[in-house]
Amino acid sequence: MGEDESGGATTGVFNWNVVNSGSFQVNIGTLQLQQGGTLGGGWTADTGATLGFTVGTFSTHASTTFAGAGRFLINGGTYNVAVPQTTPVLLELSAGILQGTSDLTVSRFVWSGGQIEGAGKLVFPAGAAVDVVNGGQHNLRDRTIVNAGTVNWPSETATYVGFGTVWQNEVGSVLDLKADVQIYFWGGLSGSFLNTGTVKKSGGATTDVFNWNVLNSGTVCLQKGDLSFAQGFVQTAGKTELVGGITAADPCCSISAVAASRARAKSRPAPL
Repeated sequence: MGEDESGGATTGVFNWNVVNSGSFQVNIGTLQLQQGGTLGGGWTADTGATLGFTVGTFSTHASTTFAGAGRFLINGGTYNVAVPQTTPVLLELSAGILQGTSDLTVSRFVWSGGQIEGAGKLVFPAGAAVDVVNGGQHNLRDRTIVNAGTVNWPSETATYVGFGTVWQNEVGSVLDLKADVQIYFWGGLSGSFLNTGTVKKSGGATTDVFNWNVLNSGTVCLQKGDLSFAQGFVQTAGKTELVGGITAADPCCSISAVAASRARAKSRPAPL
């Protein structure tokens, strides 16, 4: 099957169940797919164009490739990573669900809302640029996030994590909390945050709630405001830098083998 959306600069609706093994192109404007389907073959969104997965379940295929300087947008549908996929394009989750049992590796990712789940991994490789921005509620459960790139988090929209989700912040990676980020416990098994890279709070004037069970052997740098580790914080190596503000951990804070930039540590119950 081949499909070319090249006319009109507004929004088109494609209300078919799509089974693609050819070429599917959006050259201009926005095209919303509203019946789900199998994403085999080649998919292209050109500069300024958007391909939206809006209604239904869309499953990757062994032949799936994404290309172009446009945007691939999950905005209400379910994006099912049925087979491993690596893509260099801009992928945004604004509503709906990103799920699946296989790994998705993406170099440019925007999370403005919606839910991430499933047994596979969401991988941000070295050099990846990721933005977590204001929008709808953000939910993360089950899935493992592997970050080897840079994640900028200016969103103050509530984010809920739990049910055994894991965030692996790899050596050389950065998670930059640019606002008063609010990450809350959802339910089930607590989420684990394994940091061998860098976590820093560079923005916001009050308290970030970081509701992960944190194991740190990298760098945690508090530059502005306060940072509350509401599921506990254990440091076995690396350093915690208190440039400004204070850290809090509940139920406990355990730091060993620390080379801190300031020789002080404060612990108090996390704010409700």
